[in-house]
Amino acid sequence: MRFPEETRYSMNFLKRLAIACILMATINITTGAPTETDTTASLPLMQSSSLFNHDYATIRLRYPGAYRLNFEELDRAGVPITQVVDSLRLENNGKSVPYFLNYENVGTTSSRNYIEFIGDLPRGEVTVRRAQNQENVYYLTWDKETTRPLDKYKVVFPKYDKADKNASIRCHTQLEKDLYLSYTSLPPEISDHYYWIMKTSAAPGMFPLWISFPQLSMIGELPTLTMSVVGLNDNRTTKTTHLFDVFLGKTQLGSMEFSGMQRYQWSTTVPLSLAKGNNKFLIESPEWRRQTPDSIALDWITLTWPRTLNADKQAYFSFTDDVILTGTATKPEAIQLFNLLPTTRVYSPDNSTVYMTGNKNDSTLDIPLQETTHTLFAVANKGWNSVDSIRMCKADTSLTNVNQDTRCTVIYHPKTAKSAEIYTDYRNHQGLKTQAYDITRIFDVLNHGFISDQVLKSWLRYAYEQAPNLQYICLMGDSTNDYREIQYDEREKGTEPDLAVHKILIPIHWVRNPATRHSAGYPDDNWYGAFHWSNMPDVAVGRIPVNNDEEAMAYLRKLIDYEEKRMSTNDKLLLISSVENEFQDLVRGAGTQLQDHFTTTVEMFSEADMNNICSVIDSGVQMVYYLGHGGSFVWRFGPTDYRHQKDLFTPAHIKRLNNKDHYPVIVCSSCYVTSFDNKLSLGESFLVEPDRGSVAVVGTPWKTSVSDSHDFNMHMFEAYPDLNYGRLGDIFMHAKRATKPISPSVIDYQTFTILGDPALQLVRKDDGITSTSDRFRMPDQEKQTTWTELGRLVATDFDTKVYRNRSLITTSTVTLKEWAIPADATHLRMVGRGNLENESFPLLHTYLEMKTNDGTKRSISVFEGFTDSLAPAAYYAPIPKGWAGRTVLIRLNIDNASMLFDERVFKLAYVAFVKNTDE
Repeated sequence: MRFPEETRYSMNFLKRLAIACILMATINITTGAPTETDTTASLPLMQSSSLFNHDYATIRLRYPGAYRLNFEELDRAGVPITQVVDSLRLENNGKSVPYFLNYENVGTTSSRNYIEFIGDLPRGEVTVRRAQNQENVYYLTWDKETTRPLDKYKVVFPKYDKADKNASIRCHTQLEKDLYLSYTSLPPEISDHYYWIMKTSAAPGMFPLWISFPQLSMIGELPTLTMSVVGLNDNRTTKTTHLFDVFLGKTQLGSMEFSGMQRYQWSTTVPLSLAKGNNKFLIESPEWRRQTPDSIALDWITLTWPRTLNADKQAYFSFTDDVILTGTATKPEAIQLFNLLPTTRVYSPDNSTVYMTGNKNDSTLDIPLQETTHTLFAVANKGWNSVDSIRMCKADTSLTNVNQDTRCTVIYHPKTAKSAEIYTDYRNHQGLKTQAYDITRIFDVLNHGFISDQVLKSWLRYAYEQAPNLQYICLMGDSTNDYREIQYDEREKGTEPDLAVHKILIPIHWVRNPATRHSAGYPDDNWYGAFHWSNMPDVAVGRIPVNNDEEAMAYLRKLIDYEEKRMSTNDKLLLISSVENEFQDLVRGAGTQLQDHFTTTVEMFSEADMNNICSVIDSGVQMVYYLGHGGSFVWRFGPTDYRHQKDLFTPAHIKRLNNKDHYPVIVCSSCYVTSFDNKLSLGESFLVEPDRGSVAVVGTPWKTSVSDSHDFNMHMFEAYPDLNYGRLGDIFMHAKRATKPISPSVIDYQTFTILGDPALQLVRKDDGITSTSDRFRMPDQEKQTTWTELGRLVATDFDTKVYRNRSLITTSTVTLKEWAIPADATHLRMVGRGNLENESFPLLHTYLEMKTNDGTKRSISVFEGFTDSLAPAAYYAPIPKGWAGRTVLIRLNIDNASMLFDERVFKLAYVAFVKNTDE
């Protein structure tokens, strides 16, 4: 890895930074450096994995806590639990995890047989959370010829005559409620690049927090508070860049003072008088400094305090056995928990021991002390949680079975497995040797199940070495750099972000270098196919940004119809530009170069012409070239003007298209058009809309200059008429090879990416290819789903039935009344209609919220989509695993997805819980 010349670091710092960059798996300091040559996944490495040639079950969870797996749900997932119960092993990150086995009904899959374990966050080795991973991954493995009794908890019924009943223990908790994604050039240390709050000197009183010290003991040491902050500006006109006072309640705890854009930790003790109860915590700039530019970000807070051993009848809580000694006191042999709920057990994962009371109704429990400090977990019957998912995986060695004649490699997620199989069959039917691989299998074998762009790249390098004729890599799955769903979603304060709607199926590689320092960076899929230089791919890479098989099948139908029906053969070339004359001249130049290869060329430059873009596309267009201003969700008439601006084309326009079978290839010289990491972006919408839109989009996921982007696209147009370039990836790679970066530290041509299939067989005028009778047959459409309604809230049950949003940066939120989800419900049905104001439908978000066993709120996103029907229509959201039977609040948000300050209205008729009777 090479660093920019102007950067100066110490050698120790460089070592730390290099390690951090690899582990974060999202950082590429400069795009001009040679790619890694020592990260190829080898055959022995894959074969050495315990999961390579064995059956196993993958278990995923998102929250720390106590988890129970009953035999009934394991059996339902396909795990032969009764056959392998004596040889089970639970693993996480390559290490054994102790579990408690309750096996009352031997030989049966009764729900009274279960496995219990303590789950944790997906922690990184130098970061709070493992980057790009919302879920922690556990494995159940087994070997029928081997028993592993050491993996199970030892059960102990402790009883000590001299257990200390009044001991104080040292307790720790880390508070971290990430609300902002903000990449910096600083090493990650124990930060995952998500910050809690931003504080500025000019906004006093903003973002108060509330902290408490549960079961505070008045004996022993004072509580301490440590927080990590990041300086966001570097004001060289003042001696000290950052100066903030810290308050708990109305009492000032002290001041923090540091300079520069760096990480800074501040710590203080807290008087016992201030530590009682729930206290307001505030970071404020001194009044005399309010006019001085000063901004910081709070990352996390760690609290340490003396805690009594009062369990307070909690169903679940964690504590340490770090006894606080006072005076000349000696360490006791045991401590006693009191005020326990009946059936409470205490788990010590560090020494694989579970402590139980002699009588299930006992309210006290003695805990023996060890030589070293451990964290323990007290759990009663109501403290157990269900895991998010269980997936049975059969033995599979396909990762090493790469055919040397393979020309196209498909990477898919289980959510797009059916579509990947059909796509592979189709390409092989054409004669293009294609193989498909499950990305979760790659991560299981090479990375303990955790998502990593580096690991995917290492396996792709292995595939490239095995198949020297590889030309195309198709990534069949969407992604987001904001894996915690924070940056692009307005969430209510106090709720946790969730990935129910927009998950990472195929991870992105995030590029940061000096040219992107002030804009965070951009997602780059070309890197996956670059095996010599990171800004020059050796293989054409394209992404089909879909979240499930339904979306993927809709795209495949368009792709196959485009290639086999060949309806676009004699369609038009459409040239579009914004109002600048120089832009229009460039577009005309492209038209002059291409005009002999299309039946008709249409120029749309005036405002009157632009109102007819949809009708022209509907009439049949083979290629669209847009050059002008734009963003993730829009093409514009001209430069940004927030008072008078007009949107030229948005995702709402795509919904109005009627161009079935006439799908154009869209090429753009415009900023952000292929930024698929933004939900429902313009480029993504062109692809995923069924029976309309386009079959491929080529553009940049980041800012671009007109000269650079037009230069690249002219090289694509140079190759487009040449029939030696048969597929989209061929003309794309021609342009990549023909354009070289100005310098390694400048982002220009390398940002261009393909949304769609890189192996797309181009349909062109006079290409000599005709539609044949030997057409590939798509599977029949899925049958209509049958629903059974289990309970309904009608409009009169709501405070209001019209939800509006007039602002670009906020959402309108309505909370419906508390409601119990029926135990057999599979989906939430919402019936209502949207309006169409200024060519954009309202964007509806739906959340469920419930209180967990420890009293905290958990919010989950279950639906997101445009309400694109002017008549009443039904919108369905799946009930998340483990939520059926729980009492929840339902929240509806209306977002303004357009750049215009106009009104969005969604009129709700009713909400119902329903059951899919076909499942």
